[in-house]
Amino acid sequence: DAALTARQVRADIADLKSLVQDAESSQRGFLLTGNDSYLEPFELARQEIPAKLDSLRLYVTQEPALAEGMAVLSARINAKLEESSNTVALGRAGRTQEALAIVDGGAGQKLMDEARDLFDTLIDGADRRFASSIAAQQDSANALNWVALAATGVILAVVGSAAWIVLNYTRDLANARVEIETLNTGLEEKVRERTVELGRANDEIQRFAYI
Repeated sequence: DAALTARQVRADIADLKSLVQDAESSQRGFLLTGNDSYLEPFELARQEIPAKLDSLRLYVTQEPALAEGMAVLSARINAKLEESSNTVALGRAGRTQEALAIVDGGAGQKLMDEARDLFDTLIDGADRRFASSIAAQQDSANALNWVALAATGVILAVVGSAAWIVLNYTRDLANARVEIETLNTGLEEKVRERTVELGRANDEIQRFAYI
């Protein structure tokens, strides 16, 4: 389902964005304090980000626009993770000033800014696809409703025609019965009249026979 896919893509992009931001905050916290506890989110993000990227690549294979943006985003994230890993390694080696100098150089910040823009673009695209899918589903539902209404109209027309035919047949049958009864009544009357005439004729013949 396109709508469900769009929602899943949006959720994965949002999760990925959160992981990248957690990694950056964790990196900075460690370099500023030297406290290893700040690195827990960084290590977690570094483990989960590749799987999220793979999942998103799978979802966007059929969407050229999203796939292109995803490829660029993936490159920016990998570059940022490499920069973060290098500075964390320097910090762990006691070369914190060198690590901070790299951070202050702004390369990592530029990568993050570009990544955020790409995240927003991809999220907007996923939202538009979701809205479009919902609209398409609504259009399909409306079309089905019209088809159902049309089918109902046809059924009613057929039923109405059948009822009209039956009604006419019943009426014609009743008329025919009345005509038959009328004919029978007339025939009986004619038979009686003819019988009377024959009786009179027979009486006349017998009278002549006795003369």
